[in-house]
Amino acid sequence: MTAEGRHQVFDQDRAAEPELPAARTLPPEAMR
Repeated sequence: MTAEGRHQVFDQDRAAEPELPAARTLPPEAMR
């Protein structure tokens, strides 16, 4: 999986569950 694909998946995951702790789902900036 590419880094771009990974950050898109994380983005969708965070949009679906905005209440997840930041420690579990890193912001896209941290993965670039």
